[in-house]
Amino acid sequence: MADQCAIDGGVALFSLVYGKRMGNGPPETQDGWRYRGRGVLQTTGRASYAHFGAQCHVDFEGQPDLVVDPAHALKPALLEWNARHLNVAADNNDIEAITHGINGGLIGLTQRRAWFAKIWPFVIGAAPVEHATEWKVQSALVAAGYDPGSPDGVVGPATRLAILAFRAARGLAATPQITPDLVHALGL
Repeated sequence: MADQCAIDGGVALFSLVYGKRMGNGPPETQDGWRYRGRGVLQTTGRASYAHFGAQCHVDFEGQPDLVVDPAHALKPALLEWNARHLNVAADNNDIEAITHGINGGLIGLTQRRAWFAKIWPFVIGAAPVEHATEWKVQSALVAAGYDPGSPDGVVGPATRLAILAFRAARGLAATPQITPDLVHALGL
């Protein structure tokens, strides 16, 4: 299949993987390629192209490239966003709810959180994430031999576990929060 991708740019692979799914026909129709994930929120599958096309009054099914056309690209994305009621999650910076709402699962959540942590300070005019106490604690935990994941300024499950392990080794109170005694013990 790798050789075939080099020859046809992935047409056969997409046609096979997405064939007979999401409203696509069998691989020989090349619907998997034609209706591959594209656009702002990755509209995927013939059924989605038809659905959003009908909602937007744009023939995405008949002309799939229109889903990335600047004149129409935001239309299916905004419809999907609104249909899944994601404004509340966005207002609360709930990346997990947004990821689940758009993708139906949580694949890529860690990377999204890391990107959000880097971008959000610029959005609100704050200092870069590397200046945040959370990022400094994560970096200090890494240096001390504990694994909070890649420092990203977001205190998630891995960071909380690393904090608890560090606290236990130092005889500190067993709490996963960043507190003054933790900051002091880490030498920050």
